[in-house]
Amino acid sequence: MKITAAAAAASMLVLVAPVTAMATGAGCYGGPPGEPRGEECTTVVGSGLEITSISGQYKDADQTYTLYIDFYGPNGHITNTGNITVSAGHSTSVYTWHNPHPTALMTPGYYCTEAIIANTGAAIWSDCIEVHS
Repeated sequence: MKITAAAAAASMLVLVAPVTAMATGAGCYGGPPGEPRGEECTTVVGSGLEITSISGQYKDADQTYTLYIDFYGPNGHITNTGNITVSAGHSTSVYTWHNPHPTALMTPGYYCTEAIIANTGAAIWSDCIEVHS
């Protein structure tokens, strides 16, 4: 499993906001009005059930956090980043999992990223993309 970083944020309550996508899809979730600032964003790239990559980013932190981004799908945990420190008002880099078998058919369902506070294991926000044929 390979994770890469690309560009440079965090909050606290877990809800999943699915976005439907056949192969490629993107979405962000930051909770209902009045909830803490910040949002988790997920991008899935592929074709049909062939997923080539999944990216996650936590945007617009309301306070400084040390967190990690967990990647999971219908079959459970895929991978996670190492610890990331993000300051209030900022965002994490975009972290991408590159599927080592990009032409393999993946299980249909929700593929998600979730920002998790490193020292407590508490989830901040989660965002999911529904993948189907």
